[in-house]
Amino acid sequence: MWSLLDIKACFHNFPVVKEQQEQLGLVTQDGLWVHERMAFGLELAPKWCQASMDEILNEAGVPTAKGFFDDVTIRGLRALWKQLW
Repeated sequence: MWSLLDIKACFHNFPVVKEQQEQLGLVTQDGLWVHERMAFGLELAPKWCQASMDEILNEAGVPTAKGFFDDVTIRGLRALWKQLW
């Protein structure tokens, strides 16, 4: 049995440090607009997001969980559920 979890707006869940926000700025007719959260379309965003998901799942200690960007597959969720609860 497999289960699939989908994280909504994966990229937008990660904050951008203040020092980097200015580099992501856009000039609009209303003035400067900067990203406070990671924007989709940045060159290294997918790599960073994947590395973060791998780290989070490793720290969670669920060996059957595998992340692919904003999707997490868990093999044997029923057995894991019994183990956790």
